[in-house]
Amino acid sequence: MAIIRGNAADEFLQTFAPDDQIFGEGGNDTLDAGAGNDTLDGGTGADLMIGGLGDDIYVSDSLGDVTIEQINEGNDTLFCIGSSLMGSNIEIGRLVGAGTNLSVAASQTFAVQLVVNPTLASTVMGGAGDDVLWGGGVGGTMFGRGGDDILRDQAVATTMHGGIGNDQFVINSLGSVIVENANEGIDTAWLEVDGYTLSDNIEITYLAGAARTATGGNTAEQLVSNQATGSTLFGRGGNDVLWGSVFADSLDGGDGGGGGGCDTAQGDNSNEATVHRDGPFE
Repeated sequence: MAIIRGNAADEFLQTFAPDDQIFGEGGNDTLDAGAGNDTLDGGTGADLMIGGLGDDIYVSDSLGDVTIEQINEGNDTLFCIGSSLMGSNIEIGRLVGAGTNLSVAASQTFAVQLVVNPTLASTVMGGAGDDVLWGGGVGGTMFGRGGDDILRDQAVATTMHGGIGNDQFVINSLGSVIVENANEGIDTAWLEVDGYTLSDNIEITYLAGAARTATGGNTAEQLVSNQATGSTLFGRGGNDVLWGSVFADSLDGGDGGGGGGCDTAQGDNSNEATVHRDGPFE
């Protein structure tokens, strides 16, 4: 293991020992760690960091930083302490310290996990891959963009934009907001908090955990009762399908789709469900 520290100049710092730590300090540096589980921290300046084989850790503080990783070279992590565009083939990106913005290229199909800052309101943006985005301790904003993404709010009010693809949202905070546009995919919400009201354009919603009641959006959707206890579902607008459980559920389809639109309520024979309707169920 080697520990190398640069200075304020523009330097080329390279080592071939395993499990190295390279600190560029100031300047526009090039850091090349070779094989091993290395740590590369360019410091201030626009730095080029090459991890090589192994599970590497990168520290970035500038949009000018560039990381180079080849596919299948390990499970690599980037810690962003400013604003960064994460390079390809890095599996995990985390906002820490003063970091507030972390994204990958919109066209990148390599799937990543991105984590918002646990202490500051911040923004993470996925690419075209099937990404996983994690909320933090003070919330933030997440953009899945392309791909079939998973967005989790971590029990803190978070704004979650799914984008194009069949996205999944895990909701543990009543203050979280899901943003989906029409025709962007078949999107699913997993509610683990009681009393949540859904936005439009969420096609399927499941109640689980502490969730007992839920209110749908104004577009067509399916609402599925909590399978561990009785639930109350309200569909609002749109042609909705409400699914009960083996427990006594209350299913209200709401207004339906206008112009003769119909809601559907599916119960279970094991217990009685209470069904409310403003128009005919299909």
